[in-house]
Amino acid sequence: MEICNEISNLLGIMRKRKQDRQRYMQYPATREETDELCRTTKKRYDMELSSVYRSILLTTNGFRENGVVLYGTETRLLEGYKEDMYVEGFLEANEEWKHNIDLANHIVYAESDTYLFAQSSRTGLFSCHTRGDFEESLLWETPNDTFFFETILKLSVDDDFYIQDVLK
Repeated sequence: MEICNEISNLLGIMRKRKQDRQRYMQYPATREETDELCRTTKKRYDMELSSVYRSILLTTNGFRENGVVLYGTETRLLEGYKEDMYVEGFLEANEEWKHNIDLANHIVYAESDTYLFAQSSRTGLFSCHTRGDFEESLLWETPNDTFFFETILKLSVDDDFYIQDVLK
């Protein structure tokens, strides 16, 4: 699994921003952790995890940046914090989301105060929704997981990036 240049560049920007604020990237997930997450996701949700997501986890095991949370392999304390700042784990977060009937056929990879980033188990499409009525709040969807994760990363590192920019 290789990360494309744009995603690698965006992760580099995130790393630099964190260093500038004397913060740290999450330690990378291990291959064993991502493999276990893939097996459990397949068993629990009958879905394959995105290979792009798995590659990102091997660089940073989730993040909380600029109001955006990309779930890690498990809930962990944010690097550089002593308490109360966590990156949620993918499985834990999705167990919570399954209580929402609209999300029963989706897995959620990331969230912010405004958006949810999910993948449909029916179509396999990746999508961005505003929070609220999930089915009525679709902003866009794509079969392209690279584009999907680039958008999440852009939102997390670029203060001038808006989801509406994707719609143009």
